[in-house]
Amino acid sequence: MKLSIKEFKKMIKDMYRGYPNYKYMGFIEEVFGSKILDILEADGIIVRVGEIESTEIERKKEHEGIKIGSSAYRLGARGIELVSQWNVEKLTRWITALTIGLLFIGTVQIILLFFLSPQLIKLIL
Repeated sequence: MKLSIKEFKKMIKDMYRGYPNYKYMGFIEEVFGSKILDILEADGIIVRVGEIESTEIERKKEHEGIKIGSSAYRLGARGIELVSQWNVEKLTRWITALTIGLLFIGTVQIILLFFLSPQLIKLIL
């Protein structure tokens, strides 16, 4: 299954919202497969927290089609860092847009000042 960057970001941000209280299982395997889970763990984006042995959770996993005995995981240090960098990127875009807007407003004010104030033009020239 092909996954877009936006969907991947959304999935990691959902995991961030539950950090550190929630553990996930089957969340990544269902979308990517277990090989990607190993890659994300090797990169430090997620950390396996062990097996979950509760019978209620095992029934839920069987019902959802997830293998019993799959390990639980949560975001690792690099995963939290990744979400933080995404937030900084969003903030940078917002600040850039505000800067361009203020530059436009300032330019319009200067132009209107010259057109509406003929005495100012006489002083400058």
